[in-house]
Amino acid sequence: MKRPLVRGMLALFFAPEWLKRKSTKHHAYLAELQRERDQARSQGTAPPEVPWPEHQITLLRQAWLRSGLVVVSVVVAATCLGFTLGLVASSPSPSLNAALQFGGATALLWATLSAGGWRLRTWKGETIAEHINQWLFRSLYVLGTFLIVLSVVWSAVAA
Repeated sequence: MKRPLVRGMLALFFAPEWLKRKSTKHHAYLAELQRERDQARSQGTAPPEVPWPEHQITLLRQAWLRSGLVVVSVVVAATCLGFTLGLVASSPSPSLNAALQFGGATALLWATLSAGGWRLRTWKGETIAEHINQWLFRSLYVLGTFLIVLSVVWSAVAA
């Protein structure tokens, strides 16, 4: 995870005023960047843009491949830890197993219900709020998936 995003996620909860100032500065920077792009286009000095449909297909393919890699990594990591705990430690107590499952389900539901969605979206998706929202959503999904897979594997191996 990128360092500024971690700082932004922490600031969202512990320093919201700082984050608001930072976001306002970033928005001004993006607006200036867009003005420069528009000016370069009007003068004919802008670099050629990738055709939109081709660019969309490339982005979609990259997103699916990256997310697949994250999913496989999380499942493998939780499975390895579950097998290790199942072989080294005893079976998880029913209360620990329930805590892992409820923790995973809670993280997944929290991510789903708290996602900012269209209220935060801009045309380009470049704002600080959008990036923080996206990383919080992904982090909670990774955590929830990890906890649920860990619970299932640990219980199965130790049984």
